[in-house]
Amino acid sequence: MIYSACWYFDNMPRFLIFVVFLMILAGGSAMAYDFGYSIGDTAVYRSSAIGEIPIYFDNLSDTIAGIILQVELDPPGIIEFAFDDLHSYLPFDTAGTLMSGWELVSATSQDNDKQDFYLYSLANTVPPPYNPGFPPQSGGKLIILRYRFLPLPDSVSVATVHLNFRNDIFSMADPYGNSLGILIDTVITCLEYQGDSCIVADTTIRGTLDTANVYVKNGSIDVVNYPCGDVNLDYRINILDIKCLIEYLYRTPGQTGCAGFPCDLNLDGAINILDVNYLINFLYRGGPPPP
Repeated sequence: MIYSACWYFDNMPRFLIFVVFLMILAGGSAMAYDFGYSIGDTAVYRSSAIGEIPIYFDNLSDTIAGIILQVELDPPGIIEFAFDDLHSYLPFDTAGTLMSGWELVSATSQDNDKQDFYLYSLANTVPPPYNPGFPPQSGGKLIILRYRFLPLPDSVSVATVHLNFRNDIFSMADPYGNSLGILIDTVITCLEYQGDSCIVADTTIRGTLDTANVYVKNGSIDVVNYPCGDVNLDYRINILDIKCLIEYLYRTPGQTGCAGFPCDLNLDGAINILDVNYLINFLYRGGPPPP
C-alpha cells in the first residue's frame, strides 16, 4: 500500500498535486479558530449535594481580561444553577480556574428562575495601565458552574439536561478593552415619534458570537435517579448489584444481563474490581455506605 501510494504521487501531474495541496489548506483553514468554549458530557447520581461542571476555554493568540456569556438549561426542571438568596454560597467557583483572582466575577439568572447562568466578569475593575487578564493558553478551566438537583418522578430512571451557550449573548475583551471574537450589532429602537420622525431613541449595542473564529461545544448532564450502588436500578442495594457490576466488568459487552448504571463507588475515577469489593464490604463487613 505504501509503494502504490508513492507510485501514485510520483506519477500524478504536478498541477494536480498543487490542487490537492490547496484543497488541504482550505479544509484546514475552515477548521481554524481563535477561541473555544466547551462543556463536557457527564453522568451523575441525583443527590442533595451540589454538583459542579467546568467550562473549558481556549484563547490561542490574545490575552483575555473580560468575558460575558450565558448558559441555559434545556429542558428546564431537572437541575438548577445554585443561586442562593442568602448568598451563603455562589453558583460558581473560580478556585484553580483561569478567572482565579479576577476582581469582578458576577452571575445572575436573567429570569430569576435559576435555569440560566449569566456571567459578567472583569480581571481588574481599576485598569491602570490595563487589566492583566490571562495570556494565550489551551484547555484551561475558565470557571466551574455549580448546580443542585431538582426532584424527579420515581418513574424516571435517567434524565438528560443540556447546557447550551447562547450565541447572541457573548462578549470578550483584551486588556485594552478591545472586543474579541464577537460581531458588534447595534439595535436602535424608537421610543417617541413626532410625525414620521423619531425624536427619542434607545441604542443598544450587542455582541454576537463570531462563529467564524470561535468554537463552541455545548455539554450535557445525565442525572440518574437512583442511589449510588444501585447498579441494577431496582431501588435496593444488595447482592444483585454485586452480580450486576461483575457482569458489567467481565462479561462480553452486549451479553451481560445487567442493564444498569455502573458505579465508581470508591471515587477513584475508574470502575473495576475495587468497586465490587466496596459493595461487598458495605453489605457484609460493616464498610462505609456508597457515596
